[in-house]
Amino acid sequence: MDAIVNIFLDLGYNNSFFIMFGLTVVGFLLLRVTFLARLQEVLETREEKTTKLETHAESQFQEIDRLSKEYTEKLESAYKQTRQDSMQSKDQFSSELNKEFKVIESEVNVHMEKERTAALAEIEEKSKAIMNEAQGLSEALVSKLAQ
Repeated sequence: MDAIVNIFLDLGYNNSFFIMFGLTVVGFLLLRVTFLARLQEVLETREEKTTKLETHAESQFQEIDRLSKEYTEKLESAYKQTRQDSMQSKDQFSSELNKEFKVIESEVNVHMEKERTAALAEIEEKSKAIMNEAQGLSEALVSKLAQ
């Protein structure tokens, strides 16, 4: 121990060094018990809360992704359903118009057939009248030529 003391004395340390060292150790122990232990506890609590918040934020991001996908799927489903309903309505309307067109077309065809038959009958009647008149004129011509 004397060798150590001699070394310290040669370095310029005296007996007050050991007293200062002892006070420093005692002060450190007191600070550790009163302040540093509490500071370490606060730091650990803060770290726990921070990591817990990170895991909570990660779970919220996962929930957001899930809800976003669900929203997109529902939106696409609604769009497809709307499109399908629109096409079905369009097809139904088109078929109704087609039926109306067929009914009107058949009515027009019936009317046209009646008009054609009437026109043919009138033409036949006029044709007979013209032929009778032509017959009468030809007889009159023959009788005038025979005189």
